[in-house]
Amino acid sequence: MSDPLPSPSPPPSPPPVSCPDFHMPSSPVVEGARGMHASESSYSESDNESSSLESEKKDPKWEYKLSSPVIHPFTDSCPVGPIIQIQDIFQLFFTEELMAMVVQQTNKYAQEVSPSGKVWVEVTAEELYAFLGFNFLMGLNPKPSLGDYWRKHQIYRYSPICDKITRDRYFEISRYLHFVDNSTLSPRNSPNYDRLGKVRPLFTYINNKCKSLYNPGREVAVDEAMIKFQGRSSLKQYMPLKPIKRGIKVWVLGDSSNGYFSRMDIYTGRKDKTEHGLGASVVKQLTEDFHNSWRYAFF
Repeated sequence: MSDPLPSPSPPPSPPPVSCPDFHMPSSPVVEGARGMHASESSYSESDNESSSLESEKKDPKWEYKLSSPVIHPFTDSCPVGPIIQIQDIFQLFFTEELMAMVVQQTNKYAQEVSPSGKVWVEVTAEELYAFLGFNFLMGLNPKPSLGDYWRKHQIYRYSPICDKITRDRYFEISRYLHFVDNSTLSPRNSPNYDRLGKVRPLFTYINNKCKSLYNPGREVAVDEAMIKFQGRSSLKQYMPLKPIKRGIKVWVLGDSSNGYFSRMDIYTGRKDKTEHGLGASVVKQLTEDFHNSWRYAFF
């Protein structure tokens, strides 16, 4: 009987394919969406002070290098407070300090521009809180027009609003609502003209509150958001690929785990040409508070 045939040897395994990683030598922030990571060699203890200072001055460049990213431990705490009422959350942002400023500017503006012979009844902080609440209710219960909330017909009448404030008083507050002293604004043809000047104090205050009230986690994302707006404004943008195609464009830095916006910047139009383009300048601006915190910034 002949000897059995030897079993065929398995084919040789193909050589491993090395995929080059992207290495940015001078950035301490790991930015996963663009494949950027900090190199261990950039932060080795053997680097002398002069070389590190010089590397910081140089602009980051893309390089091919077969090395693994250094995953630094994330120690920046992001505590979550106790569950509280919705009204309490609202007043964390719209504080008594902010409302006092709005009350002052609204009363000042109304006294300056109200028709002669007409007595302006000064608005109070309590009335202004109620006014904001009425606007939230209008968003939840839309009508064909604002005046419909005070119509006598039961189909239109909305008692949570019309029983609390008269129509004329609501429109008065809407007309004179103000956030800044007009005498402090730069003229339109001035180089210091701010297209957000009318609401800049309010936006700055809310933005600072968003920063201080919550510390985002390790993964953050920079993206553009759209606030739906169909009125007349020079800030209105048209973006056909967005779910909201017309509105106000806002650059935001959000926590990837829950969507909380901790930093915002409203797009007011093209500015002076930046060295690396608009996108790079926005990312640097919104993430500047997180340098050396070892967060992942996706954009």
